[in-house]
Amino acid sequence: MSFSPSAKMLATTGEDGIVFFLEAKTKDGGGIELLPRGFVTVTGAARGISWRGDGKMVLIACSWNEDRMAANRTSQASPRIG
Repeated sequence: MSFSPSAKMLATTGEDGIVFFLEAKTKDGGGIELLPRGFVTVTGAARGISWRGDGKMVLIACSWNEDRMAANRTSQASPRIG
């Protein structure tokens, strides 16, 4: 999981290949409320995430197993984010 440079967005990654984006809002009286804002599905297990300096883009690191790589080479499919 990684906060954007402004700390206003949180991105979480997982083995299921889904990256969730949550808005972090400060609650009155303290604490943080996380509000769902969207998600993307990546090909492979999402292992890490890094925000661009301006917070407008993220780089998602994914792992691929050999079976999935072979299937993609055979079908000429390319990884799809979205």
